[in-house]
Amino acid sequence: MDKEYMLDLIRSRLKEVETKYRTCFDTDGPSKSKAGAAVNRSRCLKEMRILHLIEYLVLRCPDTLTIDGDLCEAFDQLTEPTRK
Repeated sequence: MDKEYMLDLIRSRLKEVETKYRTCFDTDGPSKSKAGAAVNRSRCLKEMRILHLIEYLVLRCPDTLTIDGDLCEAFDQLTEPTRK
């Protein structure tokens, strides 16, 4: 996995999380509570901060950066949506 591919994954995941964060402000539905929305916003903020940190670190690495094996799996876990 090279640097540009990693940056693309991070940025696409950031867009997804930002969209999810914005939807957490809509509490008009019958099953949504203000407390639940606040928890979801907090989780989204945490994920966005982690993704911004990883993006910054990857940008600071040389262009020849590549990762293999277990590191690829760890990176994928950070950039894939959580599954329930």
